[in-house]
Amino acid sequence: MALASTMTLAPVPLHAQPSARQRISLPGQLLASALQAVARRYKVYLLFSMDVVGQRQAPTISGTMSVEQALRTLLEGSGLSLLHLGGRNFVVTKSVDQATAAPPAIPDILVVGKRTQNADIRRAANDVQPYQVVTRREVQATHASTVEELLVKRITPNALGRTLAQSPISGGGAVRSAIDLRGLGTEETLVLIDGRRMPRLPANGFMLLQPDVNGLSPESIERAEILTSTAGGIFGPGATAGVVNLVLRRDYRGGEITATRGITARGDAGQGRIDARVGFTPDHGTTEVMLAYSRSVVDGLRNGDRDYIERGRELRFANVKTYDYTELPESSSVNVTSSNNSPLVLKPAFGGGALGNALTSLPAAGYGSPAAVGAALRANAGKLDLSLPEGLMGRQESLTSTRRTSAVLANVRRRFSDGVEAYVDYIRLNDQGRYAYALSGSVMELAATDPRNPFQQAIGLSFPTPDFGTVGRTRTLTTRLSAGTVVSLPAHWKANFDYSIGIGRQTRVLTGTTYDLDGYFALYGLPVAGRPALDPFGDSEVFRSSMASYAKPTHWRSDQTNRFHDASLRMAGSVLRLPGGPLSATLLLEQRREAVRTSDAGGISDAYATPYVERVLGHKERVRSAYIEMRAPLVASDAPFFPLRSLELQAAVRGDRTRIDVPFDPDEGAFYDRFTVASRAAVMFTLGARARPVSGLLVRASIATGELTAPLSTIGNARVIGEHGPDPKRGNSRILPYEFIVFGNGKITPEHTQSISAGLIATPFGPRGATLTIDYTHIRRSKVIESRYVGSAYYFLRNEALYPDRITRLPLTPEDAARGYTGGVITRIDATYLNLGSTVIDAIDGRLEIPVRTDRAGDFMLRGAATWQPRYRRFTLPENPVDDLVNYADGALRWRGNGGLSWARNSLSLSIDGQYFGGYHITSGAYPQVSNPRLIRNQGRDDTSAQVTLDLAASYRFKLDGDGPRSRTLDLRFGIQDLLDRHPATVLSADGAYSFYDEPRRRRFEFTAATGF
Repeated sequence: MALASTMTLAPVPLHAQPSARQRISLPGQLLASALQAVARRYKVYLLFSMDVVGQRQAPTISGTMSVEQALRTLLEGSGLSLLHLGGRNFVVTKSVDQATAAPPAIPDILVVGKRTQNADIRRAANDVQPYQVVTRREVQATHASTVEELLVKRITPNALGRTLAQSPISGGGAVRSAIDLRGLGTEETLVLIDGRRMPRLPANGFMLLQPDVNGLSPESIERAEILTSTAGGIFGPGATAGVVNLVLRRDYRGGEITATRGITARGDAGQGRIDARVGFTPDHGTTEVMLAYSRSVVDGLRNGDRDYIERGRELRFANVKTYDYTELPESSSVNVTSSNNSPLVLKPAFGGGALGNALTSLPAAGYGSPAAVGAALRANAGKLDLSLPEGLMGRQESLTSTRRTSAVLANVRRRFSDGVEAYVDYIRLNDQGRYAYALSGSVMELAATDPRNPFQQAIGLSFPTPDFGTVGRTRTLTTRLSAGTVVSLPAHWKANFDYSIGIGRQTRVLTGTTYDLDGYFALYGLPVAGRPALDPFGDSEVFRSSMASYAKPTHWRSDQTNRFHDASLRMAGSVLRLPGGPLSATLLLEQRREAVRTSDAGGISDAYATPYVERVLGHKERVRSAYIEMRAPLVASDAPFFPLRSLELQAAVRGDRTRIDVPFDPDEGAFYDRFTVASRAAVMFTLGARARPVSGLLVRASIATGELTAPLSTIGNARVIGEHGPDPKRGNSRILPYEFIVFGNGKITPEHTQSISAGLIATPFGPRGATLTIDYTHIRRSKVIESRYVGSAYYFLRNEALYPDRITRLPLTPEDAARGYTGGVITRIDATYLNLGSTVIDAIDGRLEIPVRTDRAGDFMLRGAATWQPRYRRFTLPENPVDDLVNYADGALRWRGNGGLSWARNSLSLSIDGQYFGGYHITSGAYPQVSNPRLIRNQGRDDTSAQVTLDLAASYRFKLDGDGPRSRTLDLRFGIQDLLDRHPATVLSADGAYSFYDEPRRRRFEFTAATGF
């Protein structure tokens, strides 16, 4: 590298500032000489390579300007860019203009000497396909505590609302990440780290879940590349909705320590994170070593910390005064409803008389006599105790999970020659969630004849159980160890051989206290001899102590491990020279294996302390892949036919052969399919083009296909239902024995996806001016698997007209016809899963950035992003209507956006950012006839309003020992999230009774200190 000659001058005076404007006049000359002259005049450090600058000529410049203005004027039109490192430090590099320039079309890792482990081609916001890129600066501005939170705040096509950590009960306490592009499901969004797959997480039912990346600290991310359309031709199975590639920081020299503390405005849900990294070379650059460690803690919230549950109970009670006994709120009182919602009438022993209402409650107390109990019940007629009780059944139950995460990153690279490098890379991510919940068996019914029942009719009731509950812990551990070489080949080609091993492990442990079967019988008036009776309407302390005598400890554990092996060979280089540049090609050969071991799950369940043991069968999946991607710049930027200027074509083809091994369990007999091996080959492609027909406008379009291998749960884990039921075509006579096919003997029929994207990028004021990006994406998914009726002979018999090929019969005999039968004897029923479903999605993504640079007031950036998804329609079965999932709780929002304004001057920066979530229906778009009427009745309305949250961030950098390139710095960052302290909307159908898109912690503060050396 060549340094400007000012590096040899005496130390630069500390009062000299690079922003100071000076009068300067330089004649036209070699660019290198002009750069050195500017550096000397303004007394700055300027670093550039003579190989990069070459023999370029500089223009004549004259005027009063700052050093940055002078340098940028010299570089204008040269294809070079200026990078300001802060203070008096500047670097001249080749331009990688996000509006118009293409990134090198070979994987990053194949560039020998480049400090990255990214095995994919570097993707940019101006790529042929509609990529969105989150930079490191944006990562820091969000003050996100997890990768999941970062992508929710910045990527509008990410349809995720409620995270697993916000649903501790239904999510089992898990705090793993979930990324859901377009709302198609997490299994259809492929997540990569440094361009490579990570081990997936095993779950019961032959399931492999999306890899967990929440263990990664956002501080470790250099950038995130998000493709928001199908990319099977490049990335293979699972990339049907899009791809998220997290490119990690690879700072090989120096060190950095970052500490973060945060807390809510209410003094709870504290959080802390420590990040440390160091990079060094033990042998003057031949070997580079980088180590990084992070650990974070985010305390969970309890129901008693917020009023969401109680507000939900009040809303429900205000809207509807009738309750099923299973809907009664659990409180410190006994809440009562008549079983048929008729007005309650007391028995004479309890004072007699009608209460005039179907509801009442009995506060906890010692009443002494049935008459006193009756008086209390009469006094509370028409009322329920809606408050939360103490204990795990109420105020101490988890509203959000407590999260503990840690990450270890290690990388060693050694250069053996100019064309040979070797590396070892290790990633270890650990997530652990903790949650507490109440015993679910605290509601019951009492018959009218039960002597404990104060009323003359059957009733339902909820009763307090403060001494029972369960604490759960769910841990996910993900590791990946990679080793490989990067080798230069003839004709300027490069090759990379990489072998990775790793595990994805998920462990769940539950411990707690419940009442046993004796307690269950006692609740229903059948106490075992010598054990106390249980009367919810008796003295509350006696009832509590009697319940405690039935207490039994519980414990349950499951532990599954997926072992991951991946071997790959990548090669890339130029094939020939085209008018617009070199035709580049990237090739990949890969074999990936994942194997889940058979394990046992069980213990003493919280359902009456009964023993429970389950054998969880293992399974294996092997995928062999071959892929080629070519980038062809066919037309030069100055071609005479302007509509095709800078035309570049992208073409990728990938073949994958998937083999699945699922064992047959002889203990299950005919309940499971008997196959052991199934395989499937698939070929997918990606085709696209971009061009710059006029200055300041880039247009692009692409088409791509993808496939999603049938979930293993649909192949090997469903029960046979009703195989000997009545035959409607034969007078509902009992079906004789026949051949019954449940899973199709291991056939794999994958879901198929095709996407079309088209868009433009406008930069009307040049590459450093405003940028507007608009992309349209159409996704059509076919052969969608419907597994609800796998193994259900009854369903296919009832709908034989819709599925005539699923039932095989003998010819109808004259004797059967005379009996009125319309079908022959059944010999075969095919009850395998159905592949008739389809999904159609249309979406438009828009992004706008407007930079404003001033000499004195600093630099401003106004940005905005929005996704409009007007269409999300799903067809499942012929007898069902088409489901419209736009703006439904189980679909995707029609409108979602974010935006902000940032300002930076010297070492200080400020920003304000906002997120917008459109209003939505609280009901289900997929199953409207099942539960929606009740939900609307309880909620009082069908929808909830749109919501806006604002975040404020500020940062300042202190220079601790001068302005050299290796100077020590101290960065202080402060953030306020949810500045408006918005109260979440009440949604009764959601966990915690608040909106799916709200943050339950509300306003919170975060402070970060980072020092580099």
